Amino acid sequence: MGACLMWREKHKKLILAVITALHWFSLYSYSPYFTPYMEKLGAAATLIGFAVGAYGAAQMILRIPLGITADKIGRQKIFVTLGLLSSMLSTLIMRLFPFPAAMVVGKLLAGASAATWVVFPLLYSSYYKPEESTKAIGSINAYNNGGKMLSNLMAGLVVTRFGAPSSFTIAVIAAAIGLILSFFVTDIDQSKKREPAKLSELVRVIGNKSLLYACISAACLQFISFATVYGFTANIASDLGATSLELSFVTFAQSLASFAASLLVGRLFVKWIGEKGCLTISFVGLIVYCAVVPYAGYVWIIIAMQAIAGLANGILQTLNMSIAVRTVAPEKKSTAMGAYQALYGIGMTLGPVVMGRLVDWSGYRPSYLVMAGFAFLAAIYSVICYRFVSESKHLPKK
Repeated sequence: MGACLMWREKHKKLILAVITALHWFSLYSYSPYFTPYMEKLGAAATLIGFAVGAYGAAQMILRIPLGITADKIGRQKIFVTLGLLSSMLSTLIMRLFPFPAAMVVGKLLAGASAATWVVFPLLYSSYYKPEESTKAIGSINAYNNGGKMLSNLMAGLVVTRFGAPSSFTIAVIAAAIGLILSFFVTDIDQSKKREPAKLSELVRVIGNKSLLYACISAACLQFISFATVYGFTANIASDLGATSLELSFVTFAQSLASFAASLLVGRLFVKWIGEKGCLTISFVGLIVYCAVVPYAGYVWIIIAMQAIAGLANGILQTLNMSIAVRTVAPEKKSTAMGAYQALYGIGMTLGPVVMGRLVDWSGYRPSYLVMAGFAFLAAIYSVICYRFVSESKHLPKK
């Protein structure tokens, strides 16, 4: 028993890293094929948008309660286990019941699984020194994107031979392995006194300037990304004649670029051009993406644009997550992270729903141009409102 505990403590970073990769592998292995698959099942663009939005809606509803509960009980390991269990159930439903309604239910459960992400960055950061928090968050985001990247490669090979439903099968397997490994996770240090946020204190936590800035910025990112990058871009590529393997490369390019950006943003990009510059340029990259994708005549152009979107996502996700909790007291961080992820869940929910309606009304090109306009407004927001972050970089004195 003692030897097992020593092994867990020694390898706690590696264990959680592998589980993180498996978690997101299970949530994204079917991503390149989900919207085209629903289309083949007879679903209209509006219903497809609703299904993709259900993923964000579950996160929006669950993440604040999860964050508060994690702070209250002072434990986070249980939520890692529940996240893997929910992912396994969601993909089982989508694999066994090939109907549009089952896809919506599966996506809701997948969203519940993704909602547990609220504890992953904080649990992983607890394995590092406080001054290494940005490095830790960048690393855990890299494992997140690494899992997505590997899922795209493997799914592409499997789906090419066995068809789109097989992407759900490998997702079930990955979630099951992660579920088993989750029992070996090292939980947070219980020796420290914890005073978790109460519901009455939630408004005060959300009122933190840095947290508010990060919430709005992240919501804008998710609104755009889940409408396009994770939403209808696969349909455009499919309409251009993309094979199953090419569809996997469409998503792989985004995941690879996000993986690289997550690793490099804290080490290089911020040192070169600063946080404000990174945030603004990333939204400019999304403007270019939304303006080019609907006019692309070749699949390789979409793949290149996906790489640009991946860089923007990796930078924005890492910086916003770091900004969100940098001035929050340690015992309130799970609550703050839950609020942050729940509020950006609004973008994940509304983006694909709005996009589905726009596509049904006017087609892809006008819809993507609307998203380009939204990305332009987000870039302006980054330029104007970053001062709220620069004014709040240190914890207030008690």
